[in-house]
Amino acid sequence: MGVATAGVNTGQISLHPGPVANKDSAILRFTAPADAIYTAYGKFFSGDKGETDAWIVKNGDFTSPLKSLGVTSKNPIFTVSEFLKAGDTLDFVVGNHGNYSYDNTPITVQISSFALPGKVTPPIGVKASGFTGTVSATCQNTTTGKTVSFNKKSNQFLDCKAAGLVVRSGDKVSVNIAANTAPFASHRYELNVEAGGLPVKP
Repeated sequence: MGVATAGVNTGQISLHPGPVANKDSAILRFTAPADAIYTAYGKFFSGDKGETDAWIVKNGDFTSPLKSLGVTSKNPIFTVSEFLKAGDTLDFVVGNHGNYSYDNTPITVQISSFALPGKVTPPIGVKASGFTGTVSATCQNTTTGKTVSFNKKSNQFLDCKAAGLVVRSGDKVSVNIAANTAPFASHRYELNVEAGGLPVKP
């Protein structure tokens, strides 16, 4: 690396907290792109001559940090492994230790992930039995009010999820099936969605 300026070498990422005593923290944030176990390994550097504090925080919960690393003048090294859902955050935090002067604090961090085995969620829908030709299906998530419609050959499974209907555990789904050819029969099914995406007729 090049010559350090204000405690920061060329190419380093540095965090500098603000002036409010013990409140104006600087944050380097990682947002999980997918459900997985993430491992973060890195180091806070002493940086400039001011003293700072370091934490690692999940989803902004400063009341229960994953790691409290103390003062950064000791160049604390950290490793943390945590299951994160897509959209969860890990914050690498630098506080001003009561005084924000000369508080440039470099940090280096590497993050790896281990994807969990994919959850096999069953399709949501019914089989279009007892019809001939093609059928028109309308799936409605009656919990959210969202609806999708599509056509399919008779005697095939009508998958509401594959057609774009978003469902969650506890939602209720109705499926209306109407024949496009004679005899013009129609059927309506009511489904409950249990944990794991299982459709269950009440």
